[in-house]
Amino acid sequence: MAEQADLLPGTLDVLILKSVSLGPLHGYAVLARIEQITQGALLVEQGALSGIQASIAAREERLEDEIKLEQAPAAAPAYAVEVPHLRPCASPEAP
Repeated sequence: MAEQADLLPGTLDVLILKSVSLGPLHGYAVLARIEQITQGALLVEQGALSGIQASIAAREERLEDEIKLEQAPAAAPAYAVEVPHLRPCASPEAP
């Protein structure tokens, strides 16, 4: 049985993103590309991708939502105040 490597959190995510940045891939091709990138130092089991792909997709959605919020025009205040037109007061008559 192969020895399991201790990886920093997010390492596999980065390797997956690097794999697909070189061209569109899915499934087994992503695993093969990771093996190629790491020169065989990292072999990923097929079941490992499903959870990570969902995690990446969720992060992508959150980022898209944040970008939409940043680009949205400022909302009008929740209340409106009507100011009546004011007329000048009659000046007091001098005695």
